[in-house]
Amino acid sequence: MKKLFLSIKEKFGNIEVLINNAAYVRAKKFGGDYSKEDWQYNLEGTVVSLDICTQEAVKQMKENKKRTDNKYIFNVWDEKSKRVYL
Repeated sequence: MKKLFLSIKEKFGNIEVLINNAAYVRAKKFGGDYSKEDWQYNLEGTVVSLDICTQEAVKQMKENKKRTDNKYIFNVWDEKSKRVYL
């Protein structure tokens, strides 16, 4: 992830807007039929990746001194998060 943000910075300059839409789950039966591996996979795909992306974007946003009032982070939830998988 850090390499991705570095390549974005090199090609386009510092980030001013981040849109987080990192969310996915392994569909299982309703009622908590998730293994420990499923939970880890889901956490890494949602919470951990969102946190890493936000940290890397904020680093670049802080470096960019020219427009300190025009930096935004949007967190968008996946449409799938509104559904129950049976």
